[in-house]
Amino acid sequence: CHASVITPDQFGAIPFNESNAAAALNSAAFNKALQAANSSTLLIPAGMTYYTLGIAASGLVNTRVVIDGALIGSK
Repeated sequence: CHASVITPDQFGAIPFNESNAAAALNSAAFNKALQAANSSTLLIPAGMTYYTLGIAASGLVNTRVVIDGALIGSK
């Protein structure tokens, strides 16, 4: 059972912004959100689009990532 749902916005992610600055901020926000979502769920909500430079996670246990919106790697 996944007790809580974490969204990237809780960590400062900015949806719908294609700029490199927003993508860098989103990458940091997603990395923090993934760690916070350990043993729960990270949700990309429907209708939301996030641009990122890169996301890395390790040591996660029983963590779900649900992408109902869009996660796009920025150039």
